[in-house]
Amino acid sequence: MRIRLIGPSGHKSDYHCATLLGNWQEERMTFGLKDPAKGPLETQTTYLASYKGSKDEEELFAAKPPGCFCAEAPVQLLFYHGDIAAPPQNQLTVHELSYTHPTMDATANSLKAILDEEGI
Repeated sequence: MRIRLIGPSGHKSDYHCATLLGNWQEERMTFGLKDPAKGPLETQTTYLASYKGSKDEEELFAAKPPGCFCAEAPVQLLFYHGDIAAPPQNQLTVHELSYTHPTMDATANSLKAILDEEGI
């Protein structure tokens, strides 16, 4: 937000986020609140207090049911979506349905024909 011109240089001052932080800090000091950045750091962090590692691998495997791990799942389930035995031959995009395509019919589909198409 421009406030006004400053001096003959023509430099326009802006209301910056640093101004907001400075104003907030001044208001804190006038109310007598302590600046948390100037206090001593705690020796125990939140991460250290809440982290609990597993004791051994058996405990880790017992926590998850078998079949949860990617190594145990068949490759088809990990990388393929749809019927594995009968994959779809052709799935058309809206662009291919709307405009001519070199491998398909040379005429463009009408809007009514596109809207009447059965969905997937």
